Amino acid sequence: MKVLVTGGAGYLGTVLIEELLKKGYEIRVVDNLMFGYKEILKNTELISKDLTKLDLESIVKDVDAVIHLASIVGDLATDLNKDYAIKLNFLTTQKLAKVCKEHEKRFIYSSTCSVYGDQKDKEIDEKSEISPVSVYALTKHAAEESILKLSDKNFKPLIFRMGTLFGLSHRMRFDLVINLFIAKALQEGKITVFGGNQWRPFVHIRDASNFYIKALHNDYSGIFNIGGFNHKIVQVADIIKRGIKCEVEVRKELEDKRNYMVSSEKAIKSFGLGFNKDIKFAISEIRKSDLGNYKNPIYHNSKIQEAYI
Repeated sequence: MKVLVTGGAGYLGTVLIEELLKKGYEIRVVDNLMFGYKEILKNTELISKDLTKLDLESIVKDVDAVIHLASIVGDLATDLNKDYAIKLNFLTTQKLAKVCKEHEKRFIYSSTCSVYGDQKDKEIDEKSEISPVSVYALTKHAAEESILKLSDKNFKPLIFRMGTLFGLSHRMRFDLVINLFIAKALQEGKITVFGGNQWRPFVHIRDASNFYIKALHNDYSGIFNIGGFNHKIVQVADIIKRGIKCEVEVRKELEDKRNYMVSSEKAIKSFGLGFNKDIKFAISEIRKSDLGNYKNPIYHNSKIQEAYI
């Protein structure tokens, strides 16, 4: 089976590709290599170009399925170049989905639970109202709607609304809250929490990858939450404090208005998969890694995006 993975040199992409290669898939990767070349891509067909500048038909017509991860990810990175974020996250995604429909390809899209915005203290599912509070979330939701409009009996696109990812990756990120807190605890002995009562769904990238791979072999369509574990931000800090001796400082200032906990029951029942890797697992794998200073710009999407533009 030949799979096109857009954004394959990214945080989730490099882990997903590793797992796909282990299982014998033939992989084509499209990535602008904003974050640099990673060794994991050596056994793939790598197209190192910007997806927004490619002839999409030429990269799709000879594959069996498309996993579309390429995106400007996160509020800060999106705000740095809103026009480009709209072009990639929405317009190019819409075009890619249309090409997949024309060529009858399986299309799996990586969206975000950020579209739920501020939902207070109630658990929500795929039928809940959305309330995006950022340009990033708006672009992802616009892409969702454009994809779903293409659905018919022959084209069944699948949309995964991802929780906040965490865990060790070949292309590491320390602008994700769990990874950041672990790094600060290990390197500085102190975690600073802003607000803290905001709920978030957290999913390890290995668990997330399992859902994408499983989705290649069924015809499920529509939206599925891949949320993993729901924790308040202050609970995350407390769990890490129990695994790494450190100080936790809680400040009242609230920097992020997102607040939602999601149900992943639909995905768990449909795909027969669960969430097995928790924060304790991430502490162990990151502690054993040799990543250097977590403040290095290569580990932060917005800093690399700023340099790229």
